[in-house]
Amino acid sequence: MKLDIASHIPLSFEDIVNEITKFTDLSEQEVRHRVWMEGMNLGWNVLQDIPVFQVTPHHYDEHMEQLYRESYGFIFETLVFWINPARQKWTESALNRISLYTEKWGLDPKQIKILMLGDGSGNQGKRI
Repeated sequence: MKLDIASHIPLSFEDIVNEITKFTDLSEQEVRHRVWMEGMNLGWNVLQDIPVFQVTPHHYDEHMEQLYRESYGFIFETLVFWINPARQKWTESALNRISLYTEKWGLDPKQIKILMLGDGSGNQGKRI
């Protein structure tokens, strides 16, 4: 199965920059820098947000909640992580397994319900 660009999932550096610029108040120049840094070091944006939100790593409190609610860091992390070819291959493999399952049991693939946990920006769930 080949990933379909028509599915509106950002699949390139430019796609991610456009998507984040469109839905945030960040300048395109800042988004480009932050996407690049995330690509070089996964988690870079969240690390930049930790002191801004006064988060103590691995300590759940109101600061951690605010980080998850208001930070842009996770948007960068999940979108950049998803375009990794290994991650896309994992998604293709999952789609193939679902296809085999539905064929084996004579089910309509469109009727299958899947609960996606930890899907980040939702690209994998959207694809599946």
